[in-house]
Amino acid sequence: MIEINLLPDDMRKGGRAKSSKPVKAKTAPGTGISPLVPFVFLLMLAGTAVAGYMMLIDYYQKKVEVKAIVDKELQLSNDVKRRQNELKDLERLETEVNTRLKILQSLDPEDRLFWAEKLNIISDLRLENIYLEKIELTEEVEDVETPESQLRRAEWQRARQRDANSVPRAEPRKETRPKIEQTLVLHGICEPEDPNREGWAPTAIQTFRRYLDLLKTHEVTEDVSVEYQLRPFASNLAYIAPGVNLDATAEIQKHKVLRFQIVLKTLPILKYVDPGSGGAGGAE
Repeated sequence: MIEINLLPDDMRKGGRAKSSKPVKAKTAPGTGISPLVPFVFLLMLAGTAVAGYMMLIDYYQKKVEVKAIVDKELQLSNDVKRRQNELKDLERLETEVNTRLKILQSLDPEDRLFWAEKLNIISDLRLENIYLEKIELTEEVEDVETPESQLRRAEWQRARQRDANSVPRAEPRKETRPKIEQTLVLHGICEPEDPNREGWAPTAIQTFRRYLDLLKTHEVTEDVSVEYQLRPFASNLAYIAPGVNLDATAEIQKHKVLRFQIVLKTLPILKYVDPGSGGAGGAE
C-alpha cells in the first residue's frame, strides 16, 4: 500500500526545518504590471519624438524651399518690372528718334518745293516781248487727320463694338497736321511787235500761249558737272493754267499790250508739326 501525505512539510511529523527565506506573496492573474509595458511606452515616446523631429526638419526644409521660390518669383517680378521700364524707355527713345527723323525729313523732303527754282526757270524761259509785272503768292492751310490717328480711332471703335469694357471709355485723341496748298499767280504783259498793225492781239495771244507751253513742257538735261540738278518746272505743281481773262485792251504809256495771268497751284504739302518745336515747313 502506498501512503500519501498531503500535509505541508512544516506540519509533517519530523518534517523539514522552516526556511528562513521570505515567502513572496502571489498575485492574482491580470492584476500585475508586465515589465514590457514601460519599454513599449518608452519606445512609442521615442518614435513620436523622432517623428516630430522629422516633421519639424521637413517643415523647415519646405519653408526654406518656399522662401527660395518666393524670393525667385520676387526677383523675376523685379526683373520683369525693370525690363518693362527699359522697354518704356526704349519706346520713348524710339518715339523721340522718329519725331526728330520726321522733323529732319520735313526740313528737306525729296519733293520739297523751291519757289526760287521755279522763278529761275520762269526767267530763263521768258520770251521776247513777255514781261512780268507782279508775282503773288497765297497759301491755304487745312488741318487733316494723320493716317496713324485714323487707324487708332478705327481700331478703338471696332474693339468697343466687340466688348465695350475691354477698351478705355475715352476715344483716342484725334491728331492732325496742316495740309498746305500754295498758289503762285504771275501777272504779266505781252507787248506786240507792231501794236499799230491790225490783228496784233491774236499774235500776242499766240506768243503768250507759246510761253505757257514752254513752262508746261519744261524738262531738265542732267549735267553731272553740276552739284544741284534743276527739276522740271511742272514738278510739285497740280496744274499750270492761264488766268480767267486775257485783256487785250490794256495800255502802258499809250502802248497797247496783252495783259495775262498764269496760275501755278502746288500739290498739297503735308507739314509735320512737333509740339515742342513749333513745326517745320515743306515749301520755300
